[in-house]
Amino acid sequence: MENQFKQFQLKPFVIDGLNAMAITAPTPIQQKVIPALLRGENIVGQSQTGSGKTHAFFGTLTQYGRSYRRCDSGRDHCPFT
Repeated sequence: MENQFKQFQLKPFVIDGLNAMAITAPTPIQQKVIPALLRGENIVGQSQTGSGKTHAFFGTLTQYGRSYRRCDSGRDHCPFT
């Protein structure tokens, strides 16, 4: 079965990550917010816990290719370095 997230033209590594987690079809909240986020729109969304809100935001953020590296400060990762 082809991953239905391809309809959003996400980068291949995002699709690969979703496939690795066996996430192949967007939830209703993801169907609504991912296109808006990719267009750079501000959104407010509300749905039940476990409906995929976090994945919708994270998947679109990774489109911008920010990298993370290990920190010396004791934190697990330093964002945007």
